[in-house]
Amino acid sequence: MGEGDLLRRSIGRIWMALMLALPALPGNACPICETDTGQQVRQGIFDGSFGWNVFVTLLPFPILLGVVLAIYFGIPRPVRLMGRRSDARITAGPEEARRPRL
Repeated sequence: MGEGDLLRRSIGRIWMALMLALPALPGNACPICETDTGQQVRQGIFDGSFGWNVFVTLLPFPILLGVVLAIYFGIPRPVRLMGRRSDARITAGPEEARRPRL
């Protein structure tokens, strides 16, 4: 194990420690979060209706996904059986089936 490997490992450890510590910095930079106003805002957001608010906020996404899939794949249509169809070409005789409808 050379000096380069030791240096590379220590730089990697320092880099990893920085990456783990950086996400906590914006939370510590908030001047309002620890005040009474910040506490009231937090209680207003995470009250008893939080789950309902998240549900209603995310509800448009599955609806839009359904619309996009219906446009992309087409709206599914019911399968019609040949015997139940009331089309003149199927129920009429061969002469009438060849004659164009007006």
